[in-house]
Amino acid sequence: MAIDLKTVAVISLGCPKNLTDTEVMLGQLIEAGYEIVPATELEAINAEVLLINTCAFLESARSEAYQTITAGIKLKHKKQVNKIVIAGCLPVYDRQKLQEHWPEIDLVIGPAEVYKLAAFLEKSKINYQVGNLKYNLLPANRVVTTAGSAYLKIAEGCDNHCSFCTIPRLRGPYRSKPKEVILAEAKTLVQAGIKEIVLVAQDTTGYGKDISGKLELAELLKELSQIKKIEWIRVMYAYPMHITKELIKVMAGEEKICKYLDIPLQHIDDEILKSMQRQATEAATRKVIDELKNKIPELALRTTLIVGYPGEQNRHFEKLLKFVEESKFARLGVFTYSREEGTSAAKKRDQVAEEVKKQRFDKLMRLQNRISEEQNKMFIGKELDVLIESASRGRSFRDAPEIDGCVHLDKTKHAISPGDMVKVQITRSDSYDLGGKMVT
Repeated sequence: MAIDLKTVAVISLGCPKNLTDTEVMLGQLIEAGYEIVPATELEAINAEVLLINTCAFLESARSEAYQTITAGIKLKHKKQVNKIVIAGCLPVYDRQKLQEHWPEIDLVIGPAEVYKLAAFLEKSKINYQVGNLKYNLLPANRVVTTAGSAYLKIAEGCDNHCSFCTIPRLRGPYRSKPKEVILAEAKTLVQAGIKEIVLVAQDTTGYGKDISGKLELAELLKELSQIKKIEWIRVMYAYPMHITKELIKVMAGEEKICKYLDIPLQHIDDEILKSMQRQATEAATRKVIDELKNKIPELALRTTLIVGYPGEQNRHFEKLLKFVEESKFARLGVFTYSREEGTSAAKKRDQVAEEVKKQRFDKLMRLQNRISEEQNKMFIGKELDVLIESASRGRSFRDAPEIDGCVHLDKTKHAISPGDMVKVQITRSDSYDLGGKMVT
């Protein structure tokens, strides 16, 4: 089959922060005259350019990226694609492997070059490039790939240097986007029909510290709330020690801000937190959570925890279980510790056996499933605003895209489309999701 010139197929791997980079690159390519062609079935891709935006945060993510690259190269050998472009964190993590193992790759760009992709492709000879992590913060067009909701990255990089994490190496130091750039991007998203803005960064609550020396997320949220037609503003990836009284006040008082907050805590035991090089302590963490719940009683708190970190003994894990039981998080994700080369935690001798990690993961998730089921039952009989994602499901304020639960909809005669906001009376629940009927 002949390949149409100026066509591009895109595969985006990894987290929402990576997806925003993918959408920026798509916007650039469309402006340059490229047509985006389907990439839902990898073997069926037929395009001049195959763009793979990679994640390298964990070994599992790198494995997925390598498998996708291998499949893409097979497509090139079959003449289903002419050029292969690798973007994202993998070029920073493993440049040598990309260069030596896959000479078929035409272009490699790191996170710093996402704004330059179209210009690179227009050159008659593609030069092999890798990002230098100097983040370009100029405004850029985006192609929104989700209906009704969009991620908005407010900063790049991280200064926290947790012992288990490779992000500072992959994404560089913390750099806040200028406020005017964020507000302009939010207005553009609203003009495209977006109802929900989901703020993302490696540490959203650190916003502004590198510009003014102050934590300015609260002020940014106030200004975003003034934009007409935004209905929901959701905050993800909050660092517990950067949650200020002013931020809590703004979240409690601004109607458009979802009463939802994602705070990756990782652990609660002071010995483990210190070993992780987290700035948090158990006492400080509990104080923040108590203040959030006191000021915002309806708040849905989400967290992420790590089990099996080096040195985690039964007493540390039991303390974590008790903390989760007491805190009753609305949503909770658990990772088993991944030993990442180049991190200080990887050098620790007291690594935890994989079998023990899995046992702790299972036990913690069983506990959270019970808590979630109990909490979800409390919404039966209530009416919730729901952002429609398909004809049969949507999300409430308690549900972030992709990672949380959903609201299943009974069949209705009313015409609904992705991106609509409707009222739903909740009639049923389980440990993950709610269900109900539209209210006329």
